[in-house]
Amino acid sequence: MEQTEEPPLLRRLNGRAQACDPCRNRKVACDHAQPICNRCRKRGQAAACIYTITDQRSIRPRKAALTPSGSTSADSIHAASPDGQSSSTTPAASGSGYLGFTSYSAVFEETRNSLSLLHGSDVGLPQLQAGDFGAPVGGGGGGDHPERLSPTIRDMCLIVLRNLPEPYGGEASFRSAPLHSQAWVRLAATRVLRSLGGVHRANQGGSRGDSELEAMAQAICRNTSRPFLDHRDPDEWMGQFTGPNLRWESLGLLFTFWEPITDRVPGYPCAPPRRAIVEGWSRAARECLAHCVDLARRFSGGNDLLVYLCLKQTTMDSVLLGDASLSCWTRHGETLSLLTFLGRHAEQGNPSYTPSFFSENRRRLFAYAFVLDKVMVSFTGRPPLISHRYASTPLPLDLRDEDLLSDGPTLVQAVASLDDKGWNTSGGVYSSTLIRARAMLAFVRDELIEIALSTGKGTTLEALLDINARGKAIFSEFPQGLVYRPENLCDPSVDIETMYARLLVQLEHLQNVFFAERLMLRYGQVDEGELLLTSFEMVSLTLIFWTHKDRLAGVRGDFEWLLMAFAAPGGGILCSELLRPTFYGTHPKNPKLSRSTIVQQLSLLVGFLDWVGPSAPNGALCVNCKSIIQHVLDHNLNATTQSGGALGALDWDVSAQLDFNFELLDTFDWLRPDMP
Repeated sequence: MEQTEEPPLLRRLNGRAQACDPCRNRKVACDHAQPICNRCRKRGQAAACIYTITDQRSIRPRKAALTPSGSTSADSIHAASPDGQSSSTTPAASGSGYLGFTSYSAVFEETRNSLSLLHGSDVGLPQLQAGDFGAPVGGGGGGDHPERLSPTIRDMCLIVLRNLPEPYGGEASFRSAPLHSQAWVRLAATRVLRSLGGVHRANQGGSRGDSELEAMAQAICRNTSRPFLDHRDPDEWMGQFTGPNLRWESLGLLFTFWEPITDRVPGYPCAPPRRAIVEGWSRAARECLAHCVDLARRFSGGNDLLVYLCLKQTTMDSVLLGDASLSCWTRHGETLSLLTFLGRHAEQGNPSYTPSFFSENRRRLFAYAFVLDKVMVSFTGRPPLISHRYASTPLPLDLRDEDLLSDGPTLVQAVASLDDKGWNTSGGVYSSTLIRARAMLAFVRDELIEIALSTGKGTTLEALLDINARGKAIFSEFPQGLVYRPENLCDPSVDIETMYARLLVQLEHLQNVFFAERLMLRYGQVDEGELLLTSFEMVSLTLIFWTHKDRLAGVRGDFEWLLMAFAAPGGGILCSELLRPTFYGTHPKNPKLSRSTIVQQLSLLVGFLDWVGPSAPNGALCVNCKSIIQHVLDHNLNATTQSGGALGALDWDVSAQLDFNFELLDTFDWLRPDMP
């Protein structure tokens, strides 16, 4: 097999790294990334990014060398990453990462540019390097070398390689991936799995197999230390981590498919031993994914694929350990740290933007991370880890995954078919449609969260009314394909992916309205019953997942989060209405809302909470909510009617468990003993 070597870093006569021609001509700092520097990439002039030195050598993109069969053995991985090759110690990104306006380098770059203008040339002026001011230049933060694996690293490597999914079962999992997962993930995971034939043979070879696995681990470590480039062509981009170029990020991708295994088990939660097998795989996948992320960080400087793995880690911990757990919050913090380190929050839009696979994927990664941050902040009431005030990355376009993975002309045609706001005009609901809509709602929620959790003054009722109005206007302009209608439940032509997307978007919009109305009441708005109407609708929509759980079984992993995020806070308002009625008969603004329907919805909510069970990750929270609602229902249905539904008739044996600390979600604060 022909070996493809990474071009050496070109240097000037004074030993400094050579700047590319556009950066040198413009007299600005170049980061020397090959084959295209990041400054040229951001300016959309990749084709002009050429490094020229005295002998007129130029650097061109390198294509990955793939074996004809697509399978990979330890020998073929070694062949792709020979000892002594410069890429084995060159990081995928500089050690200092993204540096913004307030960074140490900004002032020096401005000074250098001023000197260049005065002298009319950059001769004698050094290019600023990532390590010039003490920032380390290198791959992993731990400084590990792929040829000297410590016992700890060796053990992590072998654990991952011994627990890789079998080819047949793995590909079955990829085909039934979670709803609205991106097509490139399934495609890349399939390619990675087909590249691992040698690993499965080694796993059956006893002690000889261990030595072969260790050799393969060293080769994968070397590959991981190679630069990870932004290819516009999807095949070239995926070729960097498939075939002979396997990286630890590649193997981590395989362990992100733990969830569909749970969803495919009929009647899950199910009885042992099948349930034990499912839960055992979930724990193993979580451990192996964590090892892959750790290994990738040790040997690389971070990349978009690693960001995706970190996002999936957070999601996995939220489902397995609970949304309020320390582990989930820690994973989330690490994800946002990597995202901002790489500058994915600071991508700049421009009128001449030409979409490509890697640029749109980058936008989707940021949108997904931003949405996840708002979901976790809404649930826990903890301060957000990223704010809309510090984010400039544009929304992803509403393009089909198939178009992004297609040839250039097909993608150009797909982009041309979008409307002037970036939505598709075919009426389809794609993975991009859902994440784009959720990101738009998350930006509105971030403004509300900022007001709710900040300690500063200056917020007015008028400002809240404006945010609420803008949020409703954004939702009203969503494409019709995202609009939920009650008749969808009986329409067999509406697939589960579309149904889930519509319900989720509707619920997240209602959550924004819920937060806004809670805040407006706090800032002096007269209560006209709008919060009760919103709460009733939130509870009713969430209960669809319970009353139609057979049809919506594909999103079983989200049931507990949906229940606690939307139904529980709305249920608190409904409980308050039963104890302190604000209307009699039917509600004047909604004839479907009455004291009877409130009792019916709360009864269903108790059943939903009871179904989760105390051993679930969010089980303790569900038990507390269920106890409160049952007390309210018992009081309302059994106790003697008293003026306004007096609280004194209740036996509060659960008072010590009511402090959820969920901020805006905590609608049960009026039940605490210290409240008047």
